[in-house]
Order: sequence, then C-alpha cells, then structure tokens
Amino acid sequence: ASYWQREYYGSACLLYTPSACWAFDYSADGAVNNLNSSLSTDTHPYRYTFLQSATARYNDNRWTVLARLLYSLYVNRAHGGEAGKNMRRLSPSLSLAYRLLQDKDFYLRFSYKNIFRAPNFNESYYYHYGSTDLDPEITNQLNLGITWKGQLCHCLTGEILVDGYYNKIKDMIVAVPYNMFVWTHINVGKVISKGIDASLLASYHFNSKQTLSLSGNYTYNKCENRTSKTSEYYLNQLAYMPVHSGSASFSYENPLVNLSVHGTGMSMRWANNEHYNGNSIPGYIEAGLSMYKTIDIGGKLTLRGDILNIFNKQYNIIYMYPMPGRSFMMSATYSF
Repeated sequence: ASYWQREYYGSACLLYTPSACWAFDYSADGAVNNLNSSLSTDTHPYRYTFLQSATARYNDNRWTVLARLLYSLYVNRAHGGEAGKNMRRLSPSLSLAYRLLQDKDFYLRFSYKNIFRAPNFNESYYYHYGSTDLDPEITNQLNLGITWKGQLCHCLTGEILVDGYYNKIKDMIVAVPYNMFVWTHINVGKVISKGIDASLLASYHFNSKQTLSLSGNYTYNKCENRTSKTSEYYLNQLAYMPVHSGSASFSYENPLVNLSVHGTGMSMRWANNEHYNGNSIPGYIEAGLSMYKTIDIGGKLTLRGDILNIFNKQYNIIYMYPMPGRSFMMSATYSF
C-alpha cells in the first residue's frame, strides 16, 4: 500500500519582557493534516489542530522558574468513513531550577508536567497498524534531577546529569504484534513508569588540537501495567521496554584522523505484554569503531569510515528479526 500525507502549519507568538528577570509569552499554532492511500478501504481522513500556550518565566542568578498552560484541540474528520475522536485538553506544567553554589554550574531541578498526546495518523489510520478507537495518551510526570558542569583542572572538563522520574500514564499508546508480520496500536489503561536517567561527559584536552572524550548514559526504567489488580498481566513490564539500557563512547580527536569506539546495549525485553515462555528477547551489547577526518578545501569535506557490530554479535531488536552482523560503511560529505 502507498500513503500520502500532507501538513499545512502556521504559528505566531508574542513576547513581553517587563524586566531583566521576568518574561511572558503567548503562542498559537495551527495545522491542517490530511491522508489518503491506494487502499480501497481508505476514508480520506483529515485533522485540524489548534495549540495555544501561555508561559511565564522568572530568572535571576540563583532561580529559574517556568510555568506554562497549554490548550490543545484536535478536530478529526473523514470524507468516506469513520474518523478518530475529537480531543481537547488543558495541560499545566511547572519547572524549577536552583543554583546550589553561586559561582558554579551546579543545579537542583524539579518539574511537573501534564502531557497530552493525540494519536498520530499512522497510529489512527494505517491499515492494521492503526485504529480510530484509540484514546489520547495523558501523562502526569514528576522529575527531580541535578546538573553539574565544570572544570576539574586546566585540562579536564566534565558534565553530569542525573534525573529520577515518576510518570503516571492513562491510556498509553503502545504498538504490539498483531501477527509475525503486522503490528497494531492499542491503549493500555494505566501505566506507571519510574526510573533513573544518568549521563556523563568528560573531556581531556592535551592541547588545542588533541582531545580525549568519554561519554555515556544509562537508563533504568520500570514501565508496568497497572490497569487492573485482578489481571494476570498486572505489574508486567510493557512490551519492548527494557529495564536497563545505555550507551558509551570513547573518542580521540587529533590532526591526523579522529577515532571513536562506541557501544550500545539493553537488557532482556518481552515481545508482548502477556509474558509467556518463549517470547522473551535476550539483551545485547553491540560495539563499533569509527574513523573520520574533516578537510578544509574551500568548503568542508568530511571523510568517514565505520565498522558496525565489530564483534559480529547476533542480536534482535524486534522479536525473530535478527540484526545484521559485522558490516562496513564509508561516506563523504561536502558542505560550503
């Protein structure tokens, strides 16, 4: 099947800054979307989207406070059949950041968000893959984090971000296998997602032309079905959601050729929300090597070579669809 989707979008905003500390903003966005396909079942759906937000920000040397109220309206229609539901929502959010030390980039952060997400056209109208019965996804999110950025010595700089979050999600939109070849979207009535995100970046500068950099991130995410305590699926981790995931890279930038070693990985996942024997997907770690150099020849010419899955590891991201083994890639880009 072939699909054609179009979008017409416009936006406007008004900013008022009565003082150096205060700023106020009003923004309005509008969009018109439509979709048609080569299928005989096509209903030619279209959507009008209206978004309006009012924002207030306070910022001084220690505090940054941001408050926002967003109004979302989605009007769905179809020329030849059933359209998705009309949706509207008023969504507040508040974020606070406090500089713990007056002369250091060391912040304590807190935020609350009420997030509203309407099903997109893929999730609503694509054959088998979508459903016009989907409800919008509504999330209440709490986040507490710290940020530090600084220089440990004259050669070494670093940045650390750590966030803990707790999300309460109603009617979460998830994709699940309809059969081995076709997926579809459903709502999961109630989901609790809680976890930790942590990232690290450190750079050692030998001189202006040579730098060693180390970066990494780690996520712990318990994303559990909390729809009904009487269900056998209660507290099950949602399909394709790893509890542990992360990545890391180590690079050396120098005048000759830049080198980078990188890897990604995740823990075991489940292929569906039911969790029965034989539908688990083993975890994996995949590593690669990159070499790249930029040459100034009137413009910038970048030459790059990559070895992907350097240890020829066999692994699956999607159940029963193995990813490629070791592979090689070369590219050249020129910008001017």
